[in-house]
Amino acid sequence: MPPEESQALFDKAGEPKSLIVLRGFCHYEVYTEPAFSQLMAPTVAWLERFVPARSDDGGTALSA
Repeated sequence: MPPEESQALFDKAGEPKSLIVLRGFCHYEVYTEPAFSQLMAPTVAWLERFVPARSDDGGTALSA
């Protein structure tokens, strides 16, 4: 997807949101290094912040 289209979708999205644009990589190259790490590090950080893990009893899981 062209970065302009990604930005347009991002602008319309509700919060919380984050946009990661990796320049110089084709679509499927994000599944290999170094693009994979450049994509996954901020993705995991966003998920940990906005989508907390749950324990089996429905409460928030404790980090190890």
